[in-house]
Amino acid sequence: MKNLSLYCATICLCAASIALYSKTPVKNELSSQALSLKALAQTAYTENTQSSIDDGLSRQLETFLRPVHLDEEGLQRYFDVYNHEKYGTEFLPACFVHINDLLEQTASIRMPVPYVYSVVSLFHQKLKESLWINPFAFDFAVKSLITTTREIINTQQTSSKNILQTIIVEHCTNSMEQWYTNKNLFADELAAKICACNYADTSRENNRLRDMIVRFMESAFDKLVWNPRDEVATWESFKHLGELTLQMRRDNIIKSDDAINMLLWSLVSRYSHFLDTTGTMMSKQTIDTIYQECSRNKDQGLHEPLGVPEREDLMTTKQEFLLKHINKLHIKAIAYEKEGLLLD
Repeated sequence: MKNLSLYCATICLCAASIALYSKTPVKNELSSQALSLKALAQTAYTENTQSSIDDGLSRQLETFLRPVHLDEEGLQRYFDVYNHEKYGTEFLPACFVHINDLLEQTASIRMPVPYVYSVVSLFHQKLKESLWINPFAFDFAVKSLITTTREIINTQQTSSKNILQTIIVEHCTNSMEQWYTNKNLFADELAAKICACNYADTSRENNRLRDMIVRFMESAFDKLVWNPRDEVATWESFKHLGELTLQMRRDNIIKSDDAINMLLWSLVSRYSHFLDTTGTMMSKQTIDTIYQECSRNKDQGLHEPLGVPEREDLMTTKQEFLLKHINKLHIKAIAYEKEGLLLD
Protein backbone atom coordinates (compact mmCIF):
# COMPACT_ATOMS: atom_id res chain seq x y z
CA MET A 1 0.00 0.00 0.00
CA LYS A 2 2.86 2.36 0.79
CA ASN A 3 4.33 1.76 -2.66
CA LEU A 4 1.07 2.83 -4.25
CA SER A 5 0.81 5.81 -1.92
CA LEU A 6 4.29 7.02 -2.80
CA TYR A 7 3.56 6.60 -6.50
CA CYS A 8 0.35 8.63 -6.31
CA ALA A 9 1.88 11.34 -4.18
CA THR A 10 4.90 11.59 -6.47
CA ILE A 11 2.67 12.15 -9.48
CA CYS A 12 0.83 14.90 -7.61
CA LEU A 13 4.17 16.47 -6.72
CA CYS A 14 5.70 16.39 -10.17
CA ALA A 15 4.36 19.61 -11.67
CA ALA A 16 4.73 21.60 -8.48
CA SER A 17 8.24 20.39 -7.77
CA ILE A 18 9.38 21.33 -11.26
CA ALA A 19 8.16 24.87 -10.77
CA LEU A 20 9.49 25.35 -7.27
CA TYR A 21 12.52 23.19 -6.68
CA SER A 22 14.83 24.80 -9.22
CA LYS A 23 14.58 28.04 -7.23
CA THR A 24 15.36 26.38 -3.91
CA PRO A 25 17.93 28.36 -1.89
CA VAL A 26 21.04 26.51 -0.79
CA LYS A 27 20.53 25.35 2.78
CA ASN A 28 21.60 22.44 4.91
CA GLU A 29 18.08 22.01 6.20
CA LEU A 30 14.98 21.14 4.22
CA SER A 31 14.02 24.12 2.09
CA SER A 32 10.83 26.10 2.58
CA GLN A 33 9.81 25.12 -0.96
CA ALA A 34 10.11 21.45 -0.12
CA LEU A 35 8.03 21.99 3.00
CA SER A 36 5.36 23.71 0.93
CA LEU A 37 5.47 20.79 -1.49
CA LYS A 38 4.81 18.47 1.41
CA ALA A 39 1.72 20.48 2.31
CA LEU A 40 0.63 20.65 -1.32
CA ALA A 41 1.02 16.91 -1.74
CA GLN A 42 -0.91 16.24 1.44
CA THR A 43 -3.76 18.49 0.30
CA ALA A 44 -3.90 17.01 -3.20
CA TYR A 45 -3.69 13.49 -1.90
CA THR A 46 -6.47 14.12 0.63
CA GLU A 47 -8.75 15.66 -1.98
CA ASN A 48 -8.22 12.85 -4.46
CA THR A 49 -8.29 9.84 -2.16
CA GLN A 50 -10.13 11.09 0.94
CA SER A 51 -7.22 10.00 3.11
CA SER A 52 -4.06 11.61 4.48
CA ILE A 53 -0.42 10.80 3.90
CA ASP A 54 0.94 8.95 6.90
CA ASP A 55 3.97 10.24 8.79
CA GLY A 56 6.31 7.65 7.29
CA LEU A 57 5.45 8.61 3.72
CA SER A 58 5.65 12.31 4.56
CA ARG A 59 9.16 11.89 5.96
CA GLN A 60 10.18 9.88 2.91
CA LEU A 61 9.01 12.63 0.57
CA GLU A 62 10.90 15.20 2.60
CA THR A 63 14.04 13.10 2.26
CA PHE A 64 13.58 12.65 -1.48
CA LEU A 65 13.03 16.38 -2.04
CA ARG A 66 16.08 17.66 -0.19
CA PRO A 67 18.37 19.90 -2.30
CA VAL A 68 21.64 18.31 -3.39
CA HIS A 69 24.87 19.88 -2.11
CA LEU A 70 28.35 18.98 -3.32
CA ASP A 71 29.96 18.78 0.10
CA GLU A 72 30.64 15.41 1.71
CA GLU A 73 27.50 15.44 3.85
CA GLY A 74 25.30 16.62 1.00
CA LEU A 75 26.54 13.92 -1.38
CA GLN A 76 26.07 11.24 1.27
CA ARG A 77 22.49 12.39 1.77
CA TYR A 78 21.79 12.38 -1.93
CA PHE A 79 23.26 8.95 -2.59
CA ASP A 80 21.18 7.56 0.27
CA VAL A 81 18.20 8.76 -1.78
CA TYR A 82 19.71 7.68 -5.11
CA ASN A 83 20.24 4.14 -3.80
CA HIS A 84 16.73 3.87 -2.38
CA GLU A 85 14.73 1.08 -3.98
CA LYS A 86 11.89 3.45 -4.93
CA TYR A 87 14.05 6.21 -6.41
CA GLY A 88 14.58 4.73 -9.86
CA THR A 89 11.23 2.99 -10.12
CA GLU A 90 8.78 5.54 -8.72
CA PHE A 91 10.33 8.92 -7.95
CA LEU A 92 12.79 9.69 -10.75
CA PRO A 93 10.42 8.82 -13.63
CA ALA A 94 8.07 11.55 -12.41
CA CYS A 95 10.48 14.12 -11.03
CA PHE A 96 13.88 15.19 -12.43
CA VAL A 97 14.58 18.01 -9.99
CA HIS A 98 17.85 16.45 -8.85
CA ILE A 99 19.47 16.57 -12.28
CA ASN A 100 18.61 20.26 -12.44
CA ASP A 101 20.00 20.76 -8.95
CA LEU A 102 23.32 19.17 -9.89
CA LEU A 103 23.60 20.91 -13.26
CA GLU A 104 22.97 24.32 -11.71
CA GLN A 105 26.19 23.89 -9.73
CA THR A 106 28.32 23.37 -12.84
CA ALA A 107 29.62 26.95 -12.75
CA SER A 108 31.47 26.22 -9.51
CA ILE A 109 33.27 23.19 -10.97
CA ARG A 110 36.83 23.55 -12.25
CA MET A 111 36.37 20.86 -14.95
CA PRO A 112 32.76 21.34 -16.08
CA VAL A 113 32.60 18.92 -19.03
CA PRO A 114 33.68 15.80 -17.07
CA TYR A 115 31.36 16.91 -14.27
CA VAL A 116 28.30 17.18 -16.54
CA TYR A 117 29.25 13.85 -18.11
CA SER A 118 29.21 12.28 -14.64
CA VAL A 119 25.82 13.82 -13.83
CA VAL A 120 24.20 12.64 -17.07
CA SER A 121 25.79 9.21 -16.73
CA LEU A 122 24.48 8.94 -13.17
CA PHE A 123 20.88 9.48 -14.26
CA HIS A 124 21.24 7.43 -17.42
CA GLN A 125 22.20 4.47 -15.27
CA LYS A 126 19.35 5.00 -12.80
CA LEU A 127 16.78 5.24 -15.61
CA LYS A 128 17.53 1.62 -16.44
CA GLU A 129 15.40 0.78 -13.40
CA SER A 130 12.47 2.83 -14.68
CA LEU A 131 9.63 1.27 -16.65
CA TRP A 132 8.09 4.61 -17.59
CA ILE A 133 8.94 8.32 -17.68
CA ASN A 134 6.65 11.31 -17.37
CA PRO A 135 7.21 13.35 -20.58
CA PHE A 136 6.48 16.68 -18.89
CA ALA A 137 9.03 15.97 -16.16
CA PHE A 138 11.63 14.90 -18.71
CA ASP A 139 10.99 18.05 -20.75
CA PHE A 140 12.16 19.99 -17.69
CA ALA A 141 15.33 17.88 -17.48
CA VAL A 142 16.15 18.39 -21.17
CA LYS A 143 15.80 22.17 -20.91
CA SER A 144 18.13 22.22 -17.92
CA LEU A 145 20.63 20.04 -19.78
CA ILE A 146 20.56 22.31 -22.84
CA THR A 147 21.12 25.47 -20.78
CA THR A 148 24.13 24.02 -18.96
CA THR A 149 25.77 22.06 -21.77
CA ARG A 150 25.45 24.76 -24.41
CA GLU A 151 27.48 27.14 -22.28
CA ILE A 152 30.32 24.81 -21.34
CA ILE A 153 30.78 23.14 -24.74
CA ASN A 154 30.76 26.36 -26.74
CA THR A 155 32.98 28.11 -24.19
CA GLN A 156 35.53 25.31 -24.32
CA GLN A 157 35.46 25.23 -28.11
CA THR A 158 36.06 28.97 -28.31
CA SER A 159 38.87 28.70 -25.77
CA SER A 160 40.50 25.82 -27.68
CA LYS A 161 40.25 27.72 -30.95
CA ASN A 162 41.94 30.75 -29.41
CA ILE A 163 44.73 28.57 -28.02
CA LEU A 164 45.38 27.03 -31.43
CA GLN A 165 45.37 30.41 -33.13
CA THR A 166 47.89 31.75 -30.62
CA ILE A 167 50.22 28.75 -31.07
CA ILE A 168 50.12 28.94 -34.87
CA VAL A 169 50.63 32.71 -35.03
CA GLU A 170 53.53 32.64 -32.56
CA HIS A 171 55.22 29.74 -34.32
CA CYS A 172 54.88 31.34 -37.73
CA THR A 173 56.15 34.67 -36.41
CA ASN A 174 59.19 33.20 -34.67
CA SER A 175 60.09 30.44 -37.12
CA MET A 176 59.15 31.76 -40.54
CA GLU A 177 62.71 31.50 -41.84
CA GLN A 178 62.63 27.81 -41.00
CA TRP A 179 59.68 27.40 -43.35
CA TYR A 180 61.90 28.31 -46.29
CA THR A 181 64.84 26.17 -45.22
CA ASN A 182 63.22 23.07 -43.71
CA LYS A 183 59.46 22.74 -44.12
CA ASN A 184 59.33 19.32 -42.46
CA LEU A 185 61.04 20.56 -39.31
CA PHE A 186 58.76 23.61 -39.26
CA ALA A 187 55.69 21.38 -39.46
CA ASP A 188 57.02 18.89 -36.89
CA GLU A 189 57.68 21.59 -34.31
CA LEU A 190 54.28 23.19 -34.90
CA ALA A 191 52.55 19.81 -34.54
CA ALA A 192 54.45 19.14 -31.31
CA LYS A 193 53.30 22.45 -29.83
CA ILE A 194 49.68 21.74 -30.77
CA CYS A 195 49.85 18.25 -29.26
CA ALA A 196 51.31 19.67 -26.07
CA CYS A 197 48.24 21.83 -25.46
CA ASN A 198 44.98 20.36 -24.16
CA TYR A 199 43.03 20.83 -27.40
CA ALA A 200 42.83 17.11 -28.18
CA ASP A 201 41.75 16.24 -24.64
CA THR A 202 39.08 18.94 -24.71
CA SER A 203 37.72 17.65 -28.00
CA ARG A 204 37.58 14.08 -26.68
CA GLU A 205 35.83 15.21 -23.50
CA ASN A 206 33.23 17.15 -25.48
CA ASN A 207 32.51 14.23 -27.80
CA ARG A 208 32.30 11.84 -24.86
CA LEU A 209 29.71 14.11 -23.25
CA ARG A 210 27.77 14.37 -26.51
CA ASP A 211 27.64 10.58 -26.82
CA MET A 212 26.38 10.22 -23.25
CA ILE A 213 23.65 12.82 -23.83
CA VAL A 214 22.45 10.92 -26.91
CA ARG A 215 22.31 7.66 -24.94
CA PHE A 216 20.51 9.35 -22.05
CA MET A 217 17.94 10.98 -24.35
CA GLU A 218 17.29 7.83 -26.36
CA SER A 219 16.88 5.71 -23.24
CA ALA A 220 14.36 8.19 -21.84
CA PHE A 221 12.43 8.63 -25.10
CA ASP A 222 11.92 4.88 -25.31
CA LYS A 223 10.14 4.94 -21.93
CA LEU A 224 7.91 8.01 -22.24
CA VAL A 225 4.31 7.44 -21.17
CA TRP A 226 1.67 10.09 -21.79
CA ASN A 227 -1.68 10.19 -20.04
CA PRO A 228 -4.59 10.24 -22.53
CA ARG A 229 -6.57 12.37 -20.07
CA ASP A 230 -4.15 15.18 -20.86
CA GLU A 231 -5.73 15.23 -24.32
CA VAL A 232 -4.08 17.72 -26.70
CA ALA A 233 -1.38 18.47 -24.12
CA THR A 234 0.16 15.10 -25.02
CA TRP A 235 0.58 16.30 -28.60
CA GLU A 236 2.07 19.60 -27.46
CA SER A 237 4.45 17.68 -25.20
CA PHE A 238 5.51 15.45 -28.09
CA LYS A 239 6.13 18.47 -30.31
CA HIS A 240 8.10 20.35 -27.69
CA LEU A 241 10.41 17.42 -26.99
CA GLY A 242 11.06 17.24 -30.72
CA GLU A 243 11.84 20.95 -30.81
CA LEU A 244 14.24 20.60 -27.88
CA THR A 245 15.99 17.78 -29.72
CA LEU A 246 16.52 20.00 -32.76
CA GLN A 247 17.69 22.81 -30.49
CA MET A 248 20.46 20.50 -29.28
CA ARG A 249 21.65 20.24 -32.88
CA ARG A 250 21.48 24.00 -33.43
CA ASP A 251 23.37 24.63 -30.19
CA ASN A 252 26.08 22.15 -31.19
CA ILE A 253 25.33 19.95 -28.18
CA ILE A 254 24.70 17.01 -30.50
CA LYS A 255 26.73 17.35 -33.69
CA SER A 256 25.62 14.23 -35.55
CA ASP A 257 22.61 14.55 -37.85
CA ASP A 258 22.22 10.77 -37.70
CA ALA A 259 22.02 10.90 -33.91
CA ILE A 260 19.36 13.60 -34.07
CA ASN A 261 17.40 11.57 -36.61
CA MET A 262 17.53 8.47 -34.42
CA LEU A 263 16.35 10.43 -31.38
CA LEU A 264 13.43 11.83 -33.36
CA TRP A 265 12.52 8.34 -34.52
CA SER A 266 12.54 7.14 -30.90
CA LEU A 267 10.19 9.98 -30.00
CA VAL A 268 7.87 9.41 -32.98
CA SER A 269 7.75 5.65 -32.38
CA ARG A 270 6.95 6.12 -28.71
CA TYR A 271 4.13 8.59 -29.37
CA SER A 272 2.74 6.28 -32.06
CA HIS A 273 2.72 3.46 -29.52
CA PHE A 274 0.86 5.72 -27.10
CA LEU A 275 -1.76 6.45 -29.78
CA ASP A 276 -2.15 2.75 -30.56
CA THR A 277 -2.59 1.67 -26.95
CA THR A 278 -4.55 4.47 -25.28
CA GLY A 279 -5.46 6.93 -28.02
CA THR A 280 -9.12 5.87 -28.03
CA MET A 281 -9.43 7.35 -24.53
CA MET A 282 -8.91 10.84 -25.96
CA SER A 283 -11.74 12.98 -27.32
CA LYS A 284 -12.49 13.17 -31.02
CA GLN A 285 -11.68 16.88 -30.91
CA THR A 286 -8.15 16.09 -29.73
CA ILE A 287 -7.73 13.37 -32.34
CA ASP A 288 -8.95 15.76 -35.04
CA THR A 289 -6.43 18.39 -33.93
CA ILE A 290 -3.53 15.93 -34.03
CA TYR A 291 -4.68 14.59 -37.41
CA GLN A 292 -4.94 18.06 -38.96
CA GLU A 293 -1.57 19.24 -37.69
CA CYS A 294 0.23 16.07 -38.70
CA SER A 295 -1.32 16.23 -42.20
CA ARG A 296 0.20 19.62 -42.99
CA ASN A 297 3.02 20.08 -45.45
CA LYS A 298 6.02 22.30 -44.78
CA ASP A 299 4.40 25.35 -46.37
CA GLN A 300 1.37 24.91 -44.10
CA GLY A 301 3.47 24.79 -40.94
CA LEU A 302 4.39 21.13 -40.53
CA HIS A 303 5.97 20.45 -37.15
CA GLU A 304 9.69 20.88 -37.92
CA PRO A 305 11.02 17.63 -36.38
CA LEU A 306 8.62 15.62 -38.56
CA GLY A 307 10.16 17.24 -41.63
CA VAL A 308 13.76 16.26 -40.86
CA PRO A 309 14.98 14.27 -43.92
CA GLU A 310 15.53 10.53 -43.66
CA ARG A 311 18.88 8.87 -44.31
CA GLU A 312 17.58 7.40 -47.57
CA ASP A 313 15.02 8.91 -49.93
CA LEU A 314 13.09 5.63 -50.20
CA MET A 315 12.53 5.31 -46.45
CA THR A 316 9.17 6.03 -44.84
CA THR A 317 9.30 9.51 -43.37
CA LYS A 318 8.57 10.31 -39.75
CA GLN A 319 5.47 12.21 -40.82
CA GLU A 320 4.17 9.28 -42.89
CA PHE A 321 4.84 6.82 -40.08
CA LEU A 322 3.06 8.89 -37.45
CA LEU A 323 0.21 9.79 -39.80
CA LYS A 324 -0.47 6.09 -40.42
CA HIS A 325 -1.07 5.55 -36.71
CA ILE A 326 -3.11 8.74 -36.38
CA ASN A 327 -5.26 7.72 -39.36
CA LYS A 328 -6.20 4.46 -37.64
CA LEU A 329 -7.17 6.37 -34.52
CA HIS A 330 -9.07 8.97 -36.55
CA ILE A 331 -11.11 6.29 -38.32
CA LYS A 332 -12.00 4.70 -34.98
CA ALA A 333 -13.11 8.07 -33.60
CA ILE A 334 -15.33 8.75 -36.63
CA ALA A 335 -16.85 5.25 -36.52
CA TYR A 336 -17.72 5.65 -32.87
CA GLU A 337 -19.15 9.15 -33.34
CA LYS A 338 -21.24 8.31 -36.42
CA GLU A 339 -22.28 4.70 -35.80
CA GLY A 340 -21.36 3.95 -32.22
CA LEU A 341 -18.92 1.30 -33.44
CA LEU A 342 -15.89 0.22 -31.43
CA LEU A 343 -13.24 -0.90 -33.90
CA ASP A 344 -10.23 -3.02 -32.97
